[in-house]
Amino acid sequence: MKYFIPPILIILIGTTIFVMVNTVMAEETSEKPLLIFEDKKKENINKQAALIEKFGANAFNKCFKCAQFDLANPFALAACLREVEYCLEEKIMMPKWCQSGFVYSSGRCVTALEGCREQYGQHSYYLGTTNENNKYDCGCAEGFGWDKIGARCIQTACPKGLLYYSPYKTADNEFLHGRCMTRDEACQSEYGEFSKFSKMDAASNYYCRCQAGYEWNSESNDCLKIMVKGYESPPLAFDVYKQTIEEEKILLAKINKNLLARVNGLILLQVEKTGEAWYVYPNDKKKYFLSSPSQALAVMKNLGLGATHEFITGHTIYPDYVLGKILIDTEDYGRAYYIYPVDQKAYYLGQPIDAFQIMQNLGLGITNEDIRKIEVGEID
Repeated sequence: MKYFIPPILIILIGTTIFVMVNTVMAEETSEKPLLIFEDKKKENINKQAALIEKFGANAFNKCFKCAQFDLANPFALAACLREVEYCLEEKIMMPKWCQSGFVYSSGRCVTALEGCREQYGQHSYYLGTTNENNKYDCGCAEGFGWDKIGARCIQTACPKGLLYYSPYKTADNEFLHGRCMTRDEACQSEYGEFSKFSKMDAASNYYCRCQAGYEWNSESNDCLKIMVKGYESPPLAFDVYKQTIEEEKILLAKINKNLLARVNGLILLQVEKTGEAWYVYPNDKKKYFLSSPSQALAVMKNLGLGATHEFITGHTIYPDYVLGKILIDTEDYGRAYYIYPVDQKAYYLGQPIDAFQIMQNLGLGITNEDIRKIEVGEID
């Protein structure tokens, strides 16, 4: 446990390390970042650009002196940019009181969570308590612990060479159910089985690229095989996905509630086409297209239901209210299980390619006429 201590204002003088702030803007178009606090990083980029536009690069550089901040931490960089703004506006940051639940940091009141992250690293969080001196208690997120001097939260749960990562994230991009992965596995969990780790830049951003023989699809979220020269290339995976979705919407017939009651929670295979797989989600009774491993992962991330490890391991035959659902073990690194309605058993989904294969293997054949009596669902 550590306490949040508001950073002391330092008079901003001398030369700066402005080039470090710009590292996230220099990514190559062939490489895609792993999304770790991406919203906060974009917010910092926009803030910096606005200050430079308003005051000029020279003035910005003179005020940018943040030696006490860990600039690889986007929350600390945000605090630094606030101090830069005060310097540019020639204002003095006077100490002030903040309402309950907020702390004073670099010129304004922020939540205790953000204060912990600014002070101790992006994987620190507010414990919800204060000590006898009314200082806020900060801790380290799961998979992280204090460094040797107790100054910041660092990765401790994973052996050397592994990355603590998860494709599942909270609203502010904090890892929801992380686990130890190789860097290649982290890239594959985000961008599909044919992506791989490429590099880490000076700001500790991780980048992924497609393996040899593969290239990004039109949405740059999956890697597809490059076809041999002389043969016609098939449509890109995402294009096929959107085309199929739009076609099924047009061909949708009257919803059949009796049919839905029979196939609710099942994987349906469109046997009169090319075996397209669809998942009928129990909550909204819509069918979701499983066009690829990346789409299977999207279904798991967006439609999965959190469950305790005790609940998942405590059943061999599952109760009716979870049949057909995808359960995410919130206490075991976010492992996902499909509860198959036919035998009421759990099937571990593993990596996206495994999930895609299992869902297809458990599929039930259905005619075009019948499957078009089920409304189409979409995941952005």
